Amino acid sequence: MAALATISHLYSIGEEVIAFRQKILLSYRSCFLGSPEFPNVNLAERSKHEDQRTGSK
Repeated sequence: MAALATISHLYSIGEEVIAFRQKILLSYRSCFLGSPEFPNVNLAERSKHEDQRTGSK
């Protein structure tokens, strides 16, 4: 029984690690590969759009 509990515990830890990794990948994609606002625009283009919106150069 102890082995089964250990395997179950390790499996749940593995699921948490996978979910955390997916969250990191999603945030990486949104930061560097475009945001929901500009999905296919690179970082330089996006900062140009944000500058136009805020009025700074």
